[in-house]
Amino acid sequence: MVANENVYINKAKIKYYPIKSSGSGGQKINKVSTAILLKYYIRDQDYPQWFIKNLKKKFGNRISKENILILRSSSSRYQKINKKSCLDKLNKIFQISSIIPKKREKTIIPFRSKCKRLKDKKYIRKKKNLRMIPKIED
Repeated sequence: MVANENVYINKAKIKYYPIKSSGSGGQKINKVSTAILLKYYIRDQDYPQWFIKNLKKKFGNRISKENILILRSSSSRYQKINKKSCLDKLNKIFQISSIIPKKREKTIIPFRSKCKRLKDKKYIRKKKNLRMIPKIED
């Protein structure tokens, strides 16, 4: 799967672990492992530095100290659906992280705007000074 021309998901580095789901379900929930834990090994891949930086910035809480991306899905009763859900989440995370943010260019404030702002400030200052109680000098 390709998220960007430089970034791709290597399916060989994905590991699926079936785990028991939490929540209601009675006796069946204690017997059947329907939830899926997906581990994707980022450290073994050769991704660009900007991509890893974006990934850690946006999804840092899902990345372990060993650079392993961990996702969990237990939304469905079926393991197959949970597996697909985890893969979709991984794909979405890669698409979001592969977007390169545009650099902001500093805009130059026109001279006329600066003059107008200073003129307005002077006008407001005069107006507020007129509201003050006059001082009586002896």
